[in-house]
Amino acid sequence: MFEFADFLVDQFQNYQPKVVISHSFGSVNVAKVLRQIPELKVKLWVMITTPFDFKSRIDQMVDFFKLKKKVRKNLVNKIEEDTNERIENLNMATYCREICNVEKGLIVHSKEDNVLPIEGARKVNEAFAQSEMVELEDYGHYSILWSKELKQILAEQLGKQKQVNQYF
Repeated sequence: MFEFADFLVDQFQNYQPKVVISHSFGSVNVAKVLRQIPELKVKLWVMITTPFDFKSRIDQMVDFFKLKKKVRKNLVNKIEEDTNERIENLNMATYCREICNVEKGLIVHSKEDNVLPIEGARKVNEAFAQSEMVELEDYGHYSILWSKELKQILAEQLGKQKQVNQYF
């Protein structure tokens, strides 16, 4: 995932997108890029089912796979080494608090998302001054992507952007 973020830095610098749509942990990559390239100006960033932090996600995976504490510790150490950041700082609230080059953020999350609980997205929304949040009902982590409601939200948000075609 972190290598993909490095790839995105090059892509964002080349294309200078004005509108960005990300899903799940893709939002972490976008946040990393936006923090790394503060001169990049984004008019609209739509985050669909955004995560909150790595620590809780690692804990979920450790519990789910019944991994030993030593494995968790090694994983955390490896992530901290690769990112050069403490695991406690690897969260979207911290990232979004630092982002000032996004005019508007929109978080769309389903209350029934079992992969990334909505409480985390709410924390990200609170920390990201430029964002607002839309909470949908009855969708899972992936099924939200095909929902009529999301398509309507995107059409509405993109319609509000002047000269939408220049962004793509």
